Amino acid sequence: MAGMNLPRILIGGIVTGLIVFVCEGIANMFYDEQVTAALTEMGKSMEMSASAFGLIITSCVLSGVVAIFFYAAVRPRLGPGPKTAILVVLGLYLGGYVPTLIGYRLMGMFSGLLLAWAVIGLVEMILAVLVGSWIYKEA
Repeated sequence: MAGMNLPRILIGGIVTGLIVFVCEGIANMFYDEQVTAALTEMGKSMEMSASAFGLIITSCVLSGVVAIFFYAAVRPRLGPGPKTAILVVLGLYLGGYVPTLIGYRLMGMFSGLLLAWAVIGLVEMILAVLVGSWIYKEA
């Protein structure tokens, strides 16, 4: 942690998470009917309480902070800039996002949406982490 700028990790991470949250909201408009139908088949609902909404925002911000933390951690080794940010995204995406999609596939859930989610998730993460990494500067 020596040399890492914690306030900049937090600011960059919060911005990163909020970008992911907004991108998810926009993307959801395109497949909302499909998700609603799939959830209805499972006896679930898209209704969201205030606490669930808060939890979603919190998880997006937490993901953003983690991504910028890893960017800050590998930056001295790989160098600052977009290439390093994208490598961090690929690591987090392949290690966390893809296994979740595979899990959905294995359970037969959201089959028609998985490819779209994979592409949208990767694009939004790259965009968000590029902005967050631009905000981050060493102490």
